[in-house]
Amino acid sequence: MRRGANLDSENIHIYLHEVGHTFGLDDFYDWSPSGVCCFLMKAGSAGEITEFDKWMFRDWWRHLKPRYGLQYARPDSVSTGRGGARKSRR
Repeated sequence: MRRGANLDSENIHIYLHEVGHTFGLDDFYDWSPSGVCCFLMKAGSAGEITEFDKWMFRDWWRHLKPRYGLQYARPDSVSTGRGGARKSRR
């Protein structure tokens, strides 16, 4: 079996950038926020997940979850794992 693209330190930024697209994040080629030079969605500028990347993902999730009803389960309930029934922890 032929090995595909190497996933090593030389090109990991490409993989991480493309994974960002699977989460719906856009490219930022012509814009950078004030004081931020390097982040994954500005292709080639970062080789690892940065604090700005973490913020961008949390912000994306904040906008996405109410749109699609993806709210977290209440901490006082737990799923049984079968049929979606919930049991109270109390």
